[in-house]
Amino acid sequence: MAEPRSILVAVDGSPESAAAVRAAVEIAKATDAPVTVATVLPPPPPMFGGPVPSDPGIGEMTRRYRDALERAVAALRAGGVATVEAVFLEGPVVPRLVEFLKEHPTRYLVVGSRGLSGPARFVLGSTSEGLVHHAGCSVLVVRSPPPVGRA
Repeated sequence: MAEPRSILVAVDGSPESAAAVRAAVEIAKATDAPVTVATVLPPPPPMFGGPVPSDPGIGEMTRRYRDALERAVAALRAGGVATVEAVFLEGPVVPRLVEFLKEHPTRYLVVGSRGLSGPARFVLGSTSEGLVHHAGCSVLVVRSPPPVGRA
């Protein structure tokens, strides 16, 4: 069986995911690989004794993730990537992407890094770290450059 040559880039609308899209453009152009861009709408956080998010709140979040997906597709096409596919997934981000990768083998997974550290990383976990450990392909974690004046 031939090794897959496609690229999966995961986006969430953050500046870090925009950097991942830019990296995916470079890789796709250098390898003439097709790109699938995916976003994963995470489940609402548990509300311990609080209200459950309303349908309008979930609808707004869904719209933001769909918009991020559309922007990423547009950026890939504008960057000269010939074959681009979009996938909207729902569920816990790392398990859902790992499941997708099992169903659709790819050569590279490109993701952005939020750069969490300390308590935030302990509480929230790291999506990119989870993907590095569980994805069945090579994973490129892209960092955004620091803002001007900060190193």
